[in-house]
Amino acid sequence: MNSRHVMGLFAVCIAAAVLFPAGLLAAPTKEKLKESFKSRHGKLVALKASGRIGETHLGFIEGVNSGTLSGAHKKLVAEENADRNELYGILAAEEETTPDVVANRNAIRNFGRAKSGEFLKTKEGWRKKP
Repeated sequence: MNSRHVMGLFAVCIAAAVLFPAGLLAAPTKEKLKESFKSRHGKLVALKASGRIGETHLGFIEGVNSGTLSGAHKKLVAEENADRNELYGILAAEEETTPDVVANRNAIRNFGRAKSGEFLKTKEGWRKKP
């Protein structure tokens, strides 16, 4: 092996060492997502109880009237939805289905778990759960 081959191999090894861990960090695991969901849960429950946010038929949360959400609340909703989207992708790959199918199943589950008076967004729009 000449020095050119050694340098080429060295460059490939360095690139792999730099890029591979970065790829691992970019893709959250189910455990990390679970921790994130748990850390936001109480705040989301309070926002749902206050009528500011609700579950949608698409498997995500939204502001019922986005004008009533502070910047911090909008950020919280965006983080929750981003993590849900990531989890739906992971579960879809495991179950050999699509993220939309997983999201729909979660929406159905969340509609069933919603408390009386919480807002739910169907295809027709927002309604309060009786």
